[in-house]
Amino acid sequence: MNKTSEFILAALADACNIERSKLQGSTPLAEIGFDSLSAVSLTYQVESRYGVELDQDRVVQLYEAATVADVVALVDGILDVSGERAVSG
Repeated sequence: MNKTSEFILAALADACNIERSKLQGSTPLAEIGFDSLSAVSLTYQVESRYGVELDQDRVVQLYEAATVADVVALVDGILDVSGERAVSG
């Protein structure tokens, strides 16, 4: 697992107020209480950490993701497009 994935898992755990150890890639977000406030918290953490700005469409994609792995993949894609992975990853 790369540093970005670890950061996202920690950020999700923080946003949902659960232990990091309870998260696996296949964990359904609904199962951990991921809601719109969690999506906003996660968005803020990603923006702060990587210096990117997520537009409303990206925030909605995060909110609509089904699993932890889906969120990791979305953020990985955002960082790849922005070039931030090479700088911060």
